[in-house]
Amino acid sequence: MPVHSLFETHLSVRNLERSITFYTNVIGLECAHIDQQRQAAFLWIGGYDHTMLGLWSGASSPNIMRLHVAFRVDLDTVLASPLALKDLGLDALDFYGAVTDQPSVIGWIPAASPGPR
Repeated sequence: MPVHSLFETHLSVRNLERSITFYTNVIGLECAHIDQQRQAAFLWIGGYDHTMLGLWSGASSPNIMRLHVAFRVDLDTVLASPLALKDLGLDALDFYGAVTDQPSVIGWIPAASPGPR
């Protein structure tokens, strides 16, 4: 059974509302559904029916896991993202957690990251 692409992934978050705001307003994902009773939100990556990101509030759980998700973007977006994040009041971090104004690169993947704090 060949796999074509990732359809969905889920992350535990400390603050659901803040995470929804970040992923919709900063990253630009489309909100698909919010389930207040379950403290979960589901967002479309690439528009309806492409890839889904589930956010689950971990505020009530003592077992918070630190996970990440990486999005594929073009090189110009990666190069511009540290300053774009700064304009939004966010710090871009390198792979070691230090504030940076340059993307970090992992050559063997290849991947680059301007992770927000």
